[in-house]
Amino acid sequence: MQTVSVVGLGIMGKALAQTLLGAGYSVTVWNRTIGKATELVSNGASLADSVDVAVDTSDTTLFCISSHQDTLSLLNEVEIPLEGKSIIELSSGAPEDACKLVSQINSKGGRCLVGMILGYPIDIGSDRSSITTAGNKSLWRDSQRMLKALAKNLTYISVDPKALSIMFSALFVSRQGYLFGMVYGALLFEKAGLPVQSYLDMLPQLNPVLEDYLEVVRKSIGSETYSNPQASLETIHDAFKDALDPYKALDIERDFPDLMSKIVARAISAGYGDEQMTAILKVLR
Repeated sequence: MQTVSVVGLGIMGKALAQTLLGAGYSVTVWNRTIGKATELVSNGASLADSVDVAVDTSDTTLFCISSHQDTLSLLNEVEIPLEGKSIIELSSGAPEDACKLVSQINSKGGRCLVGMILGYPIDIGSDRSSITTAGNKSLWRDSQRMLKALAKNLTYISVDPKALSIMFSALFVSRQGYLFGMVYGALLFEKAGLPVQSYLDMLPQLNPVLEDYLEVVRKSIGSETYSNPQASLETIHDAFKDALDPYKALDIERDFPDLMSKIVARAISAGYGDEQMTAILKVLR
């Protein structure tokens, strides 16, 4: 079975290593703070005393630290050749740093995938987690069994490593926008002196609407077709006026909803009032 090293034993790194151990892999771990490896070693992992040893010991090394720049710094300390070695980078960072990392590994004879985990540490190994990757396609093919032990949902998007950073940014803003909206809703209930729990209990009822939004986004943006909406930008704009009135009346900080409303107004001024909400893309370009 494939041997795997895990470099970086934060909460996510420990979850990766423990899940691989549970799946029967031979796992070597390294972390600057040795104490973080104690539990893993007691569960069967081997402890490397340097990044060199961690990389040299295994077929594949997973890096799960703070950033691509940090991974680059650690790999600069590696003196062994990377010929025949595979690096899967699960840290985050700027697109240009991902490209530098892959270039450095390639120049030393190794293969590299840049990966992104969607899910919390507790989700690792379950169908609630996913791993999306970009980079060396042969490494992607060779690593699917091991990655499947960590996440049931796997996606490969491009040979271009910077595609992964772009995907991370796009998905991060999408889900944080939803979270911000829910927080603003809770704030409105608080300021109005109403029980917040009644609002929280209603949130699950948004799930079907969110599924509809997803379908609208996929169909309209994917095909560049914004006509015949169920709710036009004009309709959404009128709804924004009503929705923002309580925030104004209660003098609640509303930069986030105001921004959304202003973008919708810009799209209407540009002549897209009878089109899908997703037509705001045209004025954001």
